[in-house]
Amino acid sequence: MLPGDIILLNTGWSDKTWGQFPRYFVDSPFLTLDTRRWLVQKKPRAIGCDFFEEYAARSKDFTSEEFIVHEPQRQLLR
Repeated sequence: MLPGDIILLNTGWSDKTWGQFPRYFVDSPFLTLDTRRWLVQKKPRAIGCDFFEEYAARSKDFTSEEFIVHEPQRQLLR
């Protein structure tokens, strides 16, 4: 990976579970905070994935404030 590349993470999850609510969210693969930081350090133009990357979605009462996957990307914009 080079700075400016677009990183796409394709697991096949969307193909297997699209439209299967809530399974698509609660059983989805997710990114750890360390993985997120590592990806952001690569300085990509964009990161895309075919799964719901937030671990917090496993809680039935989750809120968007618990979504930490986007925090490293926000830091790039500061």
